[in-house]
Formats: sequence, structure tokens, C-alpha cells
Amino acid sequence: MLLWVFILFILSLLNFFYDAFLWLGAIKPIDPLYISFFNILFLLITLGILYRMYYLQRKGEKEKLKQKIKELEEEIKKLKGE
Repeated sequence: MLLWVFILFILSLLNFFYDAFLWLGAIKPIDPLYISFFNILFLLITLGILYRMYYLQRKGEKEKLKQKIKELEEEIKKLKGE
């Protein structure tokens, strides 16, 4: 997860510098094909982060449910033992 965020940060930083240098007139515009490639890459990385966050959230919910099931099974065993 940290790697995804780091890559996203680097791409955002590169995009910021490109926009700043373009605004200052220090560089000439890049071919639109490269710009769309960066946008698509940025989108894919963002979607990857969102999917990973969703997966980890679901995994946490499953662990909570499994823990609750174990607690209920222990309560049932105690009740049967009495």
C-alpha cells in the first residue's frame, strides 16, 4: 500500500513540475499521447489504491465476524455445559 502511495506521490510531483515549467515557458508542450499515458497511469494507480483499501476493509469486517462467531460458539458451549 505504501508503495502505491509513493508512486502516486511521485507522479503527482512530476505532473506539478511539468505544469509549473510549462506555465513559466521553460519547456515546450509534450505530445498529447504522453500526457494521456500519464493520466491513464495515474487513474490506474488511484483505482489500485482504492481497490486495496476496499479489500482491506472487507478483510477487517470478515475478521470481526469470525471473532464474533468464536465468541458465540464459546457461549453456546458454556450453556450446554451447565
